[in-house]
Amino acid sequence: MRSRSFKLGEETVTLPRGTRVVLKTELRGEDGFLHRASTPATVRDLFHNTYLLETASGRRLKAERDQIRMAQGELLADLGTRWSRMWSHFTKSYECPNVLELVDVKRSREKGTISEADEPRYLADLARLEQVLEETLTRSVLPEEPTNREEIEEFTVEARLLI
Repeated sequence: MRSRSFKLGEETVTLPRGTRVVLKTELRGEDGFLHRASTPATVRDLFHNTYLLETASGRRLKAERDQIRMAQGELLADLGTRWSRMWSHFTKSYECPNVLELVDVKRSREKGTISEADEPRYLADLARLEQVLEETLTRSVLPEEPTNREEIEEFTVEARLLI
């Protein structure tokens, strides 16, 4: 017997908190601001059939499911997928090849430990990361305390939307 493919319509899928979405239509926010179609936002909560969204600038608005679409068209049921991408970039950027392996070990043995034979490899990566952090700190031109907290918060939210 031949199997048929099964595909959910986009609007039938309930979006979990943290899902990045884009507005399909203009919507007025809780503060009265008019958000145009194609504005990116993040799902913060769901009440019955209404989503509470937050834009990168921190404005909140409510939308029905048919007024929004997923930003990337993919729904990650396993958040580990997102972290795997981040860790992969991290290991290449900072030359710490054992980090991904250590994350996998941790996932497979939540309360387990690594073997004594493997310890030196992981400790070498840790020493390398500490060295990179120290070097970066001494070269940094950033002030000790931020002078533009609002802009930093907005940038952070927008960066999270890209991950």
